[in-house]
Amino acid sequence: MSTPNDHTPVPKAAATPARTAISAACTAAGYIAVSLLASATAGAADTVWESLFPPAAAVAVCWAGYRWNRERREQQRRESELRALMTMASHDLKSPLATATAHLEMLRQDHAEGLGDDAGQQLSGMERALGRINRLVEDLLCYAAAEQAPMDLRPVALSDLIADVIADHAGDGSCVTVDGPSPSVVADPELLRHVLDNLIGNAIKYTPTGVRARVVVAVRAASGGALRVEVADRGIGIPEADRPKVFDAFHRSANSGAYRGTGLGLAICRRIVERHGGRIGVDENPGGGSRFWFTLPQPAPSGPAAPAMAATASAAVK
Repeated sequence: MSTPNDHTPVPKAAATPARTAISAACTAAGYIAVSLLASATAGAADTVWESLFPPAAAVAVCWAGYRWNRERREQQRRESELRALMTMASHDLKSPLATATAHLEMLRQDHAEGLGDDAGQQLSGMERALGRINRLVEDLLCYAAAEQAPMDLRPVALSDLIADVIADHAGDGSCVTVDGPSPSVVADPELLRHVLDNLIGNAIKYTPTGVRARVVVAVRAASGGALRVEVADRGIGIPEADRPKVFDAFHRSANSGAYRGTGLGLAICRRIVERHGGRIGVDENPGGGSRFWFTLPQPAPSGPAAPAMAATASAAVK
């Protein structure tokens, strides 16, 4: 007897009279129905999937599902322990780092005149090293908080937030422009600001020496009523082989060795965007550079004004 289907899981809700009849016939012939519970994203409702298998295949599928669930729970446990250890270690490092930084500042202030050129250069090297360690500790704390911190979802004026981030980088000698209007969004303002600041800051930072950074920020309509925020630059770009891994923790692109960084900034951005239910990615910018983007799902307007509000929001981002 031929297999009733290709073993591709089918949503249980999609059952039809014909499928029911086929299922009954296959069950009578010895096939076993296997139901699976799956969640597409973290926090999403479980979806029931069902497929029919011969007895031996059903046992194999059930065993594979059991092992996958066990390994997934173990991985989640290890990740939780690692995040807790990372947070604790980062907090414990902040105090001695602050003490060392303060002592170096006092040493420079109290003995600046007596220090020779060699000693001054050595102090500068220690200050730079402490600065790098401080940035790493701060990024580790942000990395842990990006997933664990409570979210404060509320309407946010995206245009004001973008303008505020651009103003913070006004002293970099860069040219950052906004292409078109930016409507309000429902998001955590502090977390969303962190994403925008990181993407715009990276666009400016990863520009060849001697070239003025040119960055364009735009907000577009995306499918499903979501908004898509884009940050395009004319920087050094990201090699195609690195793009799938650029949002992984501690990953640095092959061409970024001349630029300082911890490799955590984009990983933090991905955690924040995914907690909002969105996606984040990067494409090549036609003409050179990179185009980073992320989506923000928005709740559908309710009430009599819903159609008008939806039309207004759609027009605002075109």
